[in-house]
Amino acid sequence: MLGVRTRLPLLAPAFLALAAAAASADPVELRLSSGQSFRGEVVRIDDEKVDLRIDDAAGSVVSVWVADLEPISRVLVYRCRKERLPEKDGRERLRLARFCLIFGLLLEAQSEFR
Repeated sequence: MLGVRTRLPLLAPAFLALAAAAASADPVELRLSSGQSFRGEVVRIDDEKVDLRIDDAAGSVVSVWVADLEPISRVLVYRCRKERLPEKDGRERLRLARFCLIFGLLLEAQSEFR
């Protein structure tokens, strides 16, 4: 069984990839707990859903419930949402912190409360 110290270096590349995807306008891949995934450009994010323009010929938009996402995809949604926030908007940062608490992103919520 791997200990916490052993697993953290294994997760580092995944988090670096998340940070890079959130910082760019490149398509992102969101994975659902059911195993299904969608790849596309984030069009809109609210407190419960993410709208993606998927990579197909028609440019279809798919809505995905944040509650249905795998935890690693929730972190990606958080980063995309944070990137879109005005830096000095305290009210929106509190909404983002609440979003983090609801979806179990405790470290991210803590950083928003600072």
